[in-house]
Amino acid sequence: MQIIKLLLVLLLFCTACSNNNEASKPDIKFERAKWDIKEDGRYTYRKQMVNDLLNNYKWPGLKKDSVIKLLGEPDEIEDNIFMLYNVNQNGFGFFPLSTKELVIELTADSTVKLARKN
Repeated sequence: MQIIKLLLVLLLFCTACSNNNEASKPDIKFERAKWDIKEDGRYTYRKQMVNDLLNNYKWPGLKKDSVIKLLGEPDEIEDNIFMLYNVNQNGFGFFPLSTKELVIELTADSTVKLARKN
């Protein structure tokens, strides 16, 4: 039993300390073609593009259709108010530990009220 606990702690330590170079990648300009690229179930460039999207695009007042034209279909829609685009997900195997998303909040008439990282 002690060995199993030790191995579990060691595995968690190694996972937490693994260097995947995500933090060292610089921000890049938004490119629609790169926005959609996925490798191993994860979006390759979204984390690097999200700041450009938030800082250099005018979100309030934009129609829902225009958002979809720019970013594609959202990964999830909540209560027909929040459009969620997965940006980055860290996990352990199939278990997600943390998820970063681009959240587009809509008003009742389907215009953008707010865009933010979550």
